[in-house]
Amino acid sequence: MSKYKIELLTVKGCKACSVLKGILDDVMFRTSKDVEISIKDMSSVSVKKLKAMNVTDFPTTRFIKDGAEVFRMIGSNPIAVIIRYIDVYFK
Repeated sequence: MSKYKIELLTVKGCKACSVLKGILDDVMFRTSKDVEISIKDMSSVSVKKLKAMNVTDFPTTRFIKDGAEVFRMIGSNPIAVIIRYIDVYFK
């Protein structure tokens, strides 16, 4: 199990969510960090947990280091930006 995790929270029918899934696939090939990717559809996460995580929009991408969220991104960003976030937040 990696100490670095990117958790993508999506919703069915969300075009930005679909785009971001593809971007994250590309990111994994371009980064040297050992990062685990987790993609969860909103329907598989309880409303209580979504509220506890303060998820208000989709896609929400959580950058988790050693079990704690260190950064959150709402929406989609280019590959280079996400790789930079990995370099900054996963030291």
